Amino acid sequence: MRITLAVLAAFGSVTCAPAAPKPQAATYVWWEAENPKATDFPKTNSFDPANEKEAAVLSGGKWIGASDQRDHALFLEYDIEVPATANYGFYARKFWKHGPYRWRFDGGPWTEVREFALLDDAYMRKFLGANWTAAGMVQLTKGKHSVRIELLENQGAANFDAFVLTSTYFDARGKLKPDEKVGVAPAGWFAFEPSADPFKPSALDLRSLNEKFAGENGFIQAKGEEFVHGKSGKAVRFWAMNTGHDILDLDDLSLAYYARSLAKQGVNLVRLHGGPWGEDFRKVPPKNGQKIARFVEALKKEGIYTALSIYFPLWLNFDEKSGFPGYEGGKHPFSLLYFNPEFQRIYRSW
Repeated sequence: MRITLAVLAAFGSVTCAPAAPKPQAATYVWWEAENPKATDFPKTNSFDPANEKEAAVLSGGKWIGASDQRDHALFLEYDIEVPATANYGFYARKFWKHGPYRWRFDGGPWTEVREFALLDDAYMRKFLGANWTAAGMVQLTKGKHSVRIELLENQGAANFDAFVLTSTYFDARGKLKPDEKVGVAPAGWFAFEPSADPFKPSALDLRSLNEKFAGENGFIQAKGEEFVHGKSGKAVRFWAMNTGHDILDLDDLSLAYYARSLAKQGVNLVRLHGGPWGEDFRKVPPKNGQKIARFVEALKKEGIYTALSIYFPLWLNFDEKSGFPGYEGGKHPFSLLYFNPEFQRIYRSW
């Protein structure tokens, strides 16, 4: 099935991720989740490491968590020392996407954490592991601060291993701190552990091949067998890659780093492949549209266009309640887009 792709340059004003991080020394604060100042989490839970091998996956060999039904929202409180005034990314190493929570510093406004990308994987055993996740951004001054974390559900798993605040892009690597390296290699080999790219001037950096920002020379138009810039009329060729909607949940610093890394490799087009709708396929929830706009804007800053691949029949399962006669038992709507006016209307509304 041929699907129309919309190439976006994000000319409008949207709330967006910051530009790619500038080269600078990492300023970070790391603390162990299992050492709170105050908490009502149980001392043990079903997901504690069962042996030394499992404990070795965790920072400090332990984590703190809960697994049973409880009659109230559990909390964690910490006192930390921040080395410098800055805008910090806040990250939590936790058990997958289990245990939505909220956090605040110094009694300030709450930030809820329900949807996020997994920045890495480190498994203790099958279906059990620790993942770095982004919790949001916070502006902090140099000095002492208090942190409070509260679970948002009174049932199910919720485990935390460690937390980190960092003023620069966070390269999640299991239990390693931002400035740590493993330094282990077999005899005759060396440990290849490159640090996060600071994007210093380099002959291998192809960023200059892209526009200063996507759309600088006008909208992309089709002219004969070529794509051309709307303002200059010059032909444009695309070096593209594909990604799914999971990337939309990246934090600001990670998304900016992602865009800058692609630009360095000469990429000037990304195909965002996934349905924008929510539980009701007829509607695009505002938050989904906002996530896509934020992604488009982050790429735009690095001269990268976005192609929205918004529909594939295998993404939908229709039955008697779908509103389209002839479908039952969760069938995919193959070819329906070609001839059904109502489905075409829904498609165009996306």
